[in-house]
Amino acid sequence: MSDDTTTAMATTTKPAAADGPLPQPSDPVAIVDASAIVALVDANDRTHGAAAAAYRELVDGGYKLFVTNYTVAEVVELLSAGLGPEVARRV
Repeated sequence: MSDDTTTAMATTTKPAAADGPLPQPSDPVAIVDASAIVALVDANDRTHGAAAAAYRELVDGGYKLFVTNYTVAEVVELLSAGLGPEVARRV
């Protein structure tokens, strides 16, 4: 393969950054699940304090936080059922 073909293949297989630069291999990354997000939103959740502390620690530590589409759907469903659709729509 020529260098041009290799370069073209490399640039077309890179994922696009949705909200900023892509993390580098040295960047710390955390995948956040639905229960953590629900606990952050619901101040009455028994794990709210721990979730808020963990969130602050990760952000202060420079972690990039990621969620999947499935997690977002689960969060909306759980918040709709527990706190109402108005709250779920704001998240």
